[in-house]
Amino acid sequence: MILKQLPVFTFAVLTLASGLVHGMRTDRWTPSSDVQTAVKRLSAIPLSTGEWTGTEVPAEDLRGMGIQGSISRRYRNNRTGEIVSMMVVCGRPGPISVHTPDVCYGAAGFQAVEQPSRKEVQCNASQSWPIWTMRMKRPDVVSASLIDVYWSWNTGDGWVSPDNPRWTFARFGALYKLYVVADVPSKPSARKQDPCVDFMKTYLPLMEQSLSTHNSH
Repeated sequence: MILKQLPVFTFAVLTLASGLVHGMRTDRWTPSSDVQTAVKRLSAIPLSTGEWTGTEVPAEDLRGMGIQGSISRRYRNNRTGEIVSMMVVCGRPGPISVHTPDVCYGAAGFQAVEQPSRKEVQCNASQSWPIWTMRMKRPDVVSASLIDVYWSWNTGDGWVSPDNPRWTFARFGALYKLYVVADVPSKPSARKQDPCVDFMKTYLPLMEQSLSTHNSH
């Protein structure tokens, strides 16, 4: 089954552009040593592992929007053929913490079909993290297809999905934000498992290990 290209870049640009004015008022855009160190850790996130094979996707230079570093990839599950898009951005907490997909995708014509909710992703016996999720409808003329969007933050000490991220992360020197996006099939009931959750079960622990401030890279 050929899936449509996921709107990761549109999502990322809108996410940060909508928070640009706010970020300019509350933060400085020059990277601190904390941010520079955090950006270097992005390269430690493995491209492929297990059933998931990743492909790097070229991204625009988003430093003017407060993003000092990012990775953008498209992943395919070698067993199921499912495809997800993943992006991790890094910078000061001000611009990285603001706005949720309903604001950003809404500006591009997408419509939320449900309220944001937190889903607990159980990666293994000892690791479980709450991740925000929302289902949205594409602004397609011919068909109103759906996408699932997942997002969470990380200060280098675990994935966190607070109600008020701007307040929660204000005291930190650097912040990561994760997006995982996938198309919803025309018959969602026919899908045995959510590919985003399946992907995160594998990759959240790997990313946590790579981004952890307790490790040296």
